Amino acid sequence: MISHIHDYSIISHTGSLSGMLSSVIIVPEINSAVIVLTNSSQGGNSYNTISSAIRDEWIGRKR
Repeated sequence: MISHIHDYSIISHTGSLSGMLSSVIIVPEINSAVIVLTNSSQGGNSYNTISSAIRDEWIGRKR
């Protein structure tokens, strides 16, 4: 998915398989990416929350 926050393009994707969750966020304007991988589905959306918090810190977005 491609979205925009402030003047930044945000490329993101999440995925899962039995017992595994993943989230990737790329911010091309600052040449940065974060990938969070888990081997437990019990964490719910924490994998996405972690990667989004890092993204927000990079682009100066208030939570």
